[in-house]
Amino acid sequence: MPVSGPGALVSGRLPRRRPSRPGTAKESAKESVAKEVEEGSSQKVSAGLDEVGCEKASEPTTASSGGTVIHVIDDVRQIRRDFNCQQSLLLTHMKYFEACLAGVSREDEVEISVHCDISVFEWLADYMKDPQKAESLAASNVVSMLISSDFLQMHQLVDKCLTVLHRSINDVVKLPLDLACLPNRIVARLAAMFRDDELEDVQDSRDKLLSRLYAHKLEELLTQNGNVLYCCTRCQCLFSETALLPDLHACRQKRRSCKAN
Repeated sequence: MPVSGPGALVSGRLPRRRPSRPGTAKESAKESVAKEVEEGSSQKVSAGLDEVGCEKASEPTTASSGGTVIHVIDDVRQIRRDFNCQQSLLLTHMKYFEACLAGVSREDEVEISVHCDISVFEWLADYMKDPQKAESLAASNVVSMLISSDFLQMHQLVDKCLTVLHRSINDVVKLPLDLACLPNRIVARLAAMFRDDELEDVQDSRDKLLSRLYAHKLEELLTQNGNVLYCCTRCQCLFSETALLPDLHACRQKRRSCKAN
């Protein structure tokens, strides 16, 4: 949605970690926004926008020329904090705002109001100024940053988050988080990072993520040329074409090898 003139105001809700509660989706009168929100058990990492709208600010912004004031409102803790950021830096790292600020000159002053966990946004703001901040990603914060960066279209940060999540998956699934809110496209990318045998080492006793990883990995394997699954007519075991070779796949019914069907 184009925004015209200096002092424009953009408002919306960004991903944040908060206690479980049902998510809702609204449509702005000016713009429809896609939303992905899932309910959690202990804690939820929500991804999406409740509402986005653009209008003229009623008061002049406090930002310098070409700057942006981001009013971050933390609904859970009932606090608010302002962040100052150059539009050029914001648009370089957070591609989500390109559509909202399409009609705003880089010299214009803009205010943006977002509803978000302040600690999450503070981390993202620090990352925009110093991408080396990504080195501090760990099991404790990687899911929140992954969902937030994916929503804000911070593509390089998404890649780094996926790398950390892949490396620390066994630690992440032990945390009191509902990982069902991870978008399917993100889970598919994560699954592609695992070798077939690596998934067997994932210790996810509550199945927060493992079944989805297996499903995407299986889909990936079956879309590759030459990959076909067979079922043994004797023991009903599934195996690949490679396992059709003699003695490579032992039949559970004590036969020499499985018989393909």
